[in-house]
Amino acid sequence: MNNTTFLSLPAVDAIAGMLAEIYASNSQVIDILTNWSTGTVQAAESTYTVTSNALSVGGMVGQYTGNVVIPYVKRNLNNLMPYPFVFPWAYPTNMATLETFFLETFNIVLEDGEFAVTGNSISGPLSGSNAIDATPDPTTGYVTLVAQPSSGRFVAGSTINLRCTGAGVQVPLTTLLALSTPPNLDVLTDH
Repeated sequence: MNNTTFLSLPAVDAIAGMLAEIYASNSQVIDILTNWSTGTVQAAESTYTVTSNALSVGGMVGQYTGNVVIPYVKRNLNNLMPYPFVFPWAYPTNMATLETFFLETFNIVLEDGEFAVTGNSISGPLSGSNAIDATPDPTTGYVTLVAQPSSGRFVAGSTINLRCTGAGVQVPLTTLLALSTPPNLDVLTDH
């Protein structure tokens, strides 16, 4: 599954989609995954459980029994999204606003409880109206979202960086005007 599709789906759908791609040439398995079972993600264990249903999606009596637990590998956000996202909305904000921004702007799903924010007043996984009010890093101006073990898609500890530019954000000039080497004033000319 390509990264764009993976990022646009909640964990349970993303993992089901990855399994469907793996078993694409086996019509019986695709039928089971599509019509005869329910999938659930156990994020902390990185497993996906396929449980047979008593009835198919079409209402037929179930042909299968039991369940199977399938391990999977989570993806690293640092590889998927190595660059910061500009967040131009008012800051501080809350998780619901951030989820809406990512979905509407980038078609990226952020699930409740999937992230915490470094230096936030609320520690641990965030959801809904939980405040995101961490002071942007004085060197980079970033606010960092950190994937939690409760994320079904992302490696715990991998990050998304936000450059907050909306109302209420003060970015230190040292962040914007920092120079790795001083300019050579001898070569500057007046035009």
